[in-house]
Formats: sequence, structure tokens, C-alpha cells
Amino acid sequence: FKPLLARLYSLIPILNNDMRFDKRYKKALPCTGVSCLCVTRNRVEMLKRAIECFNKQTYKQRELIIMVPADDVATLQYKETILQDNIFWYIDDPKLTLGERRNLSVENAHLSHVMIWDDDDWYSNYRIQIAVMELMARNAAVVFADRSIIYNNNTGTFSISTNRGMREGTMIAQKSLLAKYPPWPRASDTEMVRQMMEYTKPYLSDLLNEHYIRIYHGSNVWDENHFNILMHIHGRPHIP
Repeated sequence: FKPLLARLYSLIPILNNDMRFDKRYKKALPCTGVSCLCVTRNRVEMLKRAIECFNKQTYKQRELIIMVPADDVATLQYKETILQDNIFWYIDDPKLTLGERRNLSVENAHLSHVMIWDDDDWYSNYRIQIAVMELMARNAAVVFADRSIIYNNNTGTFSISTNRGMREGTMIAQKSLLAKYPPWPRASDTEMVRQMMEYTKPYLSDLLNEHYIRIYHGSNVWDENHFNILMHIHGRPHIP
């Protein structure tokens, strides 16, 4: 814990969003803000948690882009209760695939960098702050957590990836460098990252691991077997 604190204190200019970096960071990519991209459908209760996580973020220059299909009546009704100038709602065609909807979310982002903010996952209060810190300290265009944590809501167990890798949900990236998502109903994010890696070199950060938890709840795009293949069962956490 103390080494982490020492590292954080050494990066106070970045943590405060101060663009006047000292000489160690003069080559860092400029980050004027982070657009969090949320593509949702019929998950109002989960979306409420995602918005709560967004509202608790310590990083100030942020916005939340929410894509809602036109036939999702419950979410559209909930939308009317959210009056924030940093949350932007966009209504899309229910016939669009997940990949197509993700492309629209990127197109609607206003800030220099983007981050996936799925409606069914959990994010610590420092998720954006730490991601930006690593992005700029490493002079990187793209940063991923080097491992992923999954919580299985049905069994009360969590899983941690057994190998280092680029997990799409942990990504922060310069918007202008994102590849297009293919128009697929699933795995479009994996393919987008594969294409982007042809012309960018990501940094894999161990500091990001604990600030994002992917949640399996039974109605995910992928089934439970898919999550079990990716991960190694390891224990029982508590999701705040």
C-alpha cells in the first residue's frame, strides 16, 4: 500500500488534472477529458449503479455517453429523471447491432479520450483518475489493466484472469486512434482492439486491476462458460 501511495503522490500534478507537468511528463499525451461510453438495453437497475459509479469519480473532466434503443421504454422513462449536464443520452435504432451502437457512442463523444462504461459492471471512485494518470505518465495512447476481475453474481465468487492481456472493458484510449467496431452482435470490441493494435502500442497497467470489476449476472452477452474459460476461480469478494 505504501509504495502505491508514494507513486500517487509523485504524480499529484496529473491527479489534479494540472496540464503544467514537470519535466518527467513533458512528452505525455494531452488529455482534455474522458468520455465514458455506455451502450444499454433494458437494464435500468444496473444502469443506475453505473451512473452512480460515474457520479462518484474523482476525475473532473468527464462525461457519460448513454446509447438507448428507441423501444426501451423503461430506460427512456428513467432518462427523464436524470438532469445532469455531463450525461448525454442518445436514442438509437433497436435493429442496430452492439458493434454499430458502440460506433455511435464513439461518434457522439466530445472529449479527447474514451473509456468503456458498460451498464452491468462496477467501477471504483478512482477508475478514471488512475487510468489518466497511467496514460500520461507512460506517454501512451492506449492503456489496459493487465488483468481482469469478474464477479459471478449467481454464485458469489470472483475470478481473476490467469494471464496478462488486453481486456476491452478496462481500456482508456485516445479517441482519434480507435478503430471501427465491426457490425457484430458480440465480440466486436475484441476485433476493434485487435485492429487498433496494428498501429498502436498499449501499456498494460497493474494499477488499474482493482478499479474495474466485470459482473456476470446471467443475462450478459456471453454465457457463464465463456467467463469461466477466461478466468481462474479465486475467492469471494464483496461488491460495493
